[in-house]
Amino acid sequence: MLELFETYLLLGALVAAAACVGFLLFYFAVYKKKIKGEKTLSPWKLMLWGAFICYIVVIAGAVILSRSAGAYFWVDVHPFSAYREAYFRASGAGWREIILNIAMFVPLGFMLPLLSEKLRSLPKVFGIGLAGTLLIESLQYAAKLGVFQLDDMINNTLGAVIGYGIVMAMMTVRKSPLRALGYLAPLFVAVAAFSGIFVIYDMQEFGTLPYANYYFRVNMKNVELSNSADLSGDGGSALIYSAASIGRAEADAFAQGLFAKMMGAGAAMPPGVDAGAAALPGASAASAASLLPSAGATAAAPPDAADAAALGELLEAMDADSSGVRYQTKGGGAALRVNFRGATWEYRDTSRWEQELGFGLSEPEMRALLDRLGIGVPEAAEFSANDTEGYKFTAKMLDGDDGLVNGTLVCGIAADGGIKFIRKNMIAYGPVRPAELISPAQAYEKIESGRFNCMRRASPKSVDVESVWLDYSLDTKGYFQPVYRFKAHIDGAAGYILIRALPE
Repeated sequence: MLELFETYLLLGALVAAAACVGFLLFYFAVYKKKIKGEKTLSPWKLMLWGAFICYIVVIAGAVILSRSAGAYFWVDVHPFSAYREAYFRASGAGWREIILNIAMFVPLGFMLPLLSEKLRSLPKVFGIGLAGTLLIESLQYAAKLGVFQLDDMINNTLGAVIGYGIVMAMMTVRKSPLRALGYLAPLFVAVAAFSGIFVIYDMQEFGTLPYANYYFRVNMKNVELSNSADLSGDGGSALIYSAASIGRAEADAFAQGLFAKMMGAGAAMPPGVDAGAAALPGASAASAASLLPSAGATAAAPPDAADAAALGELLEAMDADSSGVRYQTKGGGAALRVNFRGATWEYRDTSRWEQELGFGLSEPEMRALLDRLGIGVPEAAEFSANDTEGYKFTAKMLDGDDGLVNGTLVCGIAADGGIKFIRKNMIAYGPVRPAELISPAQAYEKIESGRFNCMRRASPKSVDVESVWLDYSLDTKGYFQPVYRFKAHIDGAAGYILIRALPE
């Protein structure tokens, strides 16, 4: 959103300048010369109105003009559902969106009292802010440009009130410091509320479960609910596990190591990479099959320091945040995303993205190929291959060296034999401690009361629960928590409802 503001800032400045020039022409040529007006022109007010016009253009551009009509629109009138979603997903992007929606209307509340003394009233600024955000949300929905969201209206209006408080505090601080503090109360309350939310999250032993927590409470009054699952038995206890995690240094080393092993073993070079310039052992534009060890062959030696330095010249880190980092070759043809939590990653060769998937490798050959890349797969992992996912290994709560292994590893081989993609979502978990669980019946009570995530923006008409079992789900701090997984049909569509198994 910040990029959009910057994009429309120049347009806003040009419109404001044109409006000021037009007003000056009217003032001197018509008002002063023909009408003989006596009111003087205030340069301060002229600049202020110019800034206000620029602001309105920037807002209109960011929330209306920059969007195109599509299917991404609905009505969300559940208060603070965006806050719950950002909290339970531990989403930095979600919190940024909320804070930006507040900040977006702060200039409105700040400038209105400066434009007119009649607007130095909280109810008036509140009303104008509410009317402005209602207009934006209505236009977005009517033109199918976005979501009509109550939370956006709350955030925008709060921003206008905060802006009003700041400017009024500046006007009154000399005469009455105490009154100025009162004007700043909305700002202090907002800062305290956000700080409290983040502190509470950090103080929790475990993270939140994005799919086992509800973002709004489902109204069950008109929902036809049926159950055929066995809800008998108490909850007992179960182990909580922790996912292995890595930092930026480990991610950088892994990225270089993966490409080094690909090139050192004779894998197809990423597009844009000159094998000769890289000077890595065995680098050539061979097919993925060349990674398979031949009779009597040994694995390629890891690159030495000079090779690693050459490889470092081929890769660059593009995006990094608190969750991971994305790399790509400087030629732009191959990309790798590494996630810190769980050490999951995805490699893509974009030059082969339009190619169909190729087949012909057996399970032992696939295991040998991955082994040459230093990618271990548990012996008990299930192997499958199909034309939509490629070659897939699935580990379902398998016993590992010091805990569990769970998840999937998928590898796609392009029609020309090169590696099209590898998605490693197979995570190793170590035991943390046992925890007492709620019973299946208590979990079902949460469904009865509408405290579940139905993955929809509106309440369903029917929910038919068929079965339930204890499962695990990864939380936002990297812990593998027990959950009850209810197999259900929601409005006739098959799916699952996850309920957190730990007590509240």
